Parts: sequence; structure tokens; C-alpha cells
Amino acid sequence: MINIAIVNDYKLLREGLRVILDEKNNIKIIMESSNRQEFLEALRNTIVKPDIVLLDIRMPVLDGYVTTKFISEKYPEMKIIVLTMH
Repeated sequence: MINIAIVNDYKLLREGLRVILDEKNNIKIIMESSNRQEFLEALRNTIVKPDIVLLDIRMPVLDGYVTTKFISEKYPEMKIIVLTMH
């Protein structure tokens, strides 16, 4: 099972990705966040961490560039895929 986190400020995009990915048997969406602050709170409050983070570059409350650096330093095992309209 591949655990996925979606971090994007557009709710409609998060919902669309969930619909597409929920159809896959080997993928599980374990968290959704609209910004870095929500994502970090979710990480602190869960035992199971995402294997992959689908991350937007432009978000309120610290953008994806800062979030990418943080993830790379604190959670080097997590892979990041940037999905952005930027």
C-alpha cells in the first residue's frame, strides 16, 4: 500500500485527486491539507506517515518551496511530487 498526502489550497483539486486515486487498489489517501501548517499538524498527529506527498508550490501560510525543504530535511524518506497550476 502506498500512503499519499495531498497538500494543495484548492479544495476542488484535492477532491478530484482523491476520486481518481481512490480507484487504485494499492493507493490510500491518508491526509489532505490546504497549507503547510495543516500538513505539519497532520504529520504530528498520525503514526502512519505518507510515502508520497502531492504538493502545490503556491499556497498560503508558507509555500511549497519552504515545505519541500522542510520535508527533505525532517522526513527524507518521503517522496515529493509537485502538482501545481503555477
